[in-house]
Amino acid sequence: MIIKTIDRVVAVDVCREELGKYKPPLRARVFSFYYEIGKVSEGDTKYLECIANQLQDKLNPYIKKQFNCNQEVTILL
Repeated sequence: MIIKTIDRVVAVDVCREELGKYKPPLRARVFSFYYEIGKVSEGDTKYLECIANQLQDKLNPYIKKQFNCNQEVTILL
């Protein structure tokens, strides 16, 4: 999930539960933002943190998180 304003990426996050239950990071709530939601196949959900980590490196968001990616994967963005 990518949390964006019109001109800046605010944060990258992972949501493993229902989207209706998702709460954005507290520091992101001061912005007027929208979500860009990506979906992965059922077998690739174990790589969500790795995908989020790569997105965060590429997009350089305002709020950065530490994602626990302990697997070696190749992700094409």
